[in-house]
Amino acid sequence: LGNGHYDFSGGLEMPKGHYVASVREKDRDAMREGIVVTETPVALEVRVRADGGSMEGKVIDARGRASQDAVVVLMPLGLLETRTDRQDTYRVQRSTQTGAFEVSGIIPGEYLIYAWSNVNEATMMDPWFMERYKGRGLPVKVEPNAKLKMDVTLLD
Repeated sequence: LGNGHYDFSGGLEMPKGHYVASVREKDRDAMREGIVVTETPVALEVRVRADGGSMEGKVIDARGRASQDAVVVLMPLGLLETRTDRQDTYRVQRSTQTGAFEVSGIIPGEYLIYAWSNVNEATMMDPWFMERYKGRGLPVKVEPNAKLKMDVTLLD
C-alpha cells in the first residue's frame, strides 16, 4: 500500500457466527476513522468475536401466503452505520420454496429488516431506492448470541 488514508473493509471470510468487532490503531478506532499508512509500520489490533446472532422466519405476501425466492435484508442502523465496512454489516438472504429464511453471523446491533419479491440483492445499497421504503422496515435489535424468530411481509 502507498502512503495515505484507507477505510477498513472487513470483507474477511469468517467462520459461522464470527465477525470483526473492532479494529484499533493505538487510540484510533480504525472502523470509524480509517487507517493511516506511512513509512512507519502500523500495528493494528483486530478483534474477532464469535457471538454473532441469528434469525429465522418466513416471508409472506400481503395475503399471508409464503413467498419463495424473496430477498430478505437486515440493514444496519446506529453505530453499525458509522463503520467504514458498513457494506459488510448488511445481511442478505433469499427465502426458500416455503418462504423460510435463515440469517447467521449477524453483528450485534440495531437493524431494519425488509423483504422484496423481485429486487437485485445489491439494490438496497442505493439510497435513492431505499428512500421509497423509508419508515417501512421493521426495527430489530440483535444481542450477542441472539436467536430471533420473525416473519416479514413483502414490501412490493
